[in-house]
Amino acid sequence: DYLTHKLNESLFLKNEEKLIFELTNVLEQKINKSLFKIEDQSLIIKEIVNLNQIIEVFFENVVVNDKDELIKFNRITLLEKLYNNITKFSLFHILED
Repeated sequence: DYLTHKLNESLFLKNEEKLIFELTNVLEQKINKSLFKIEDQSLIIKEIVNLNQIIEVFFENVVVNDKDELIKFNRITLLEKLYNNITKFSLFHILED
């Protein structure tokens, strides 16, 4: 199960993996800190939008479905972590009028 798997940074072979990992951790910290602060949410939205180019470069240069199962599993876990942070922030139903 990817969600319970701990990422292994030593399995990152490409700079794009390291960058996505670092940015995901920063995003996670900001989301956890500011999730219920309306004034900070526009900044988080901008950060998520800015991830688009980095994500594109990741998919251009990294083969997620690597032949080495550990690397493949680690890359999928990395993307799951990014996805979970973005969707965590995107749960607009938790906001009140």
